[in-house]
Amino acid sequence: SIACLFLLGAAASPGCSHFDLKGHADANNGPVYVEVQANTSHSCQTFRLYLVTYATHLSRSDFCIAAISAASYDYPVNVLGTNRLSEFKLNGPLDKLWALQEFVETLPKIPNIIIAFVDAYDTIVNGPPSELVRKLLASGHRVLFASEKGCCSHKWHMRVRRPDCDELWPRPPLLTPTPYLNSGGFVGFRKELAKLLKWSAKEYEHEVAQLTPNLVDSYKSGGGQQLISQLFS
Repeated sequence: SIACLFLLGAAASPGCSHFDLKGHADANNGPVYVEVQANTSHSCQTFRLYLVTYATHLSRSDFCIAAISAASYDYPVNVLGTNRLSEFKLNGPLDKLWALQEFVETLPKIPNIIIAFVDAYDTIVNGPPSELVRKLLASGHRVLFASEKGCCSHKWHMRVRRPDCDELWPRPPLLTPTPYLNSGGFVGFRKELAKLLKWSAKEYEHEVAQLTPNLVDSYKSGGGQQLISQLFS
C-alpha cells in the first residue's frame, strides 16, 4: 500500500505568515532543508525541516514518483543509502535506521530542527512543508509516526518464527482501522529522534546478544518496523 503524507491545506494562523524558503544547505553538498515560519504558543518562530529518505537505487519508477511529489511541494530531499550497498547487504532493512542515525548526528545541535523520514518506494508527498510543521506543533507531541492496519509480532515469537500479532501492543484511545505503527513515515524534533534512534540501536544490540543458533534475528527479519514497534510494546 502507498504510505501518503496526508497534509491537507489549512489557513495560516493570524499574526504569523507561513512561508517556505527552499534549497538551503548546511554547507557545500551538506544536508538540505526548508525553513518554515509558524506560530507557537509564545511567538512566531522559524523551524528548519529536513526531508529524508533511504534508497539504494534511484532508477526505480516508484522512487521517481516519491521524488517528483516532494519536488512539487518544494521539498529538497536528502537521499541516504546510495553509497551503502554493502551495509544494506549486511543489515537488510534495518540499515535505514542506522543511516538515519548517522545523518541526524551530522545536523547542528540547535533548537527547532525537525526531521521527516519517509520510505523511498511507496510514498507520495501531497502537502507543503508549512502544513507538516503546523500539524506536528498542533499535535503537542515531539515525534509522530504513521499508522497502518498490519501488526507486528512480539520479538519472542519472531525468534521462533511465530509471526502472530503482538498482544501487548497498546491500543489507541480512539477507534481506528489503522492502530499499528508504520515506520515508513515519521516526523519529529532532532533531539527526540536522536534519542529514539540511539534507543533502537541499544535494543538491537541487546537482542543480538541473546540469540542462539536456533533462534531467528527478529529485528533483521522484521526490519525497522519490527524494532521500533517493539520499543513501544
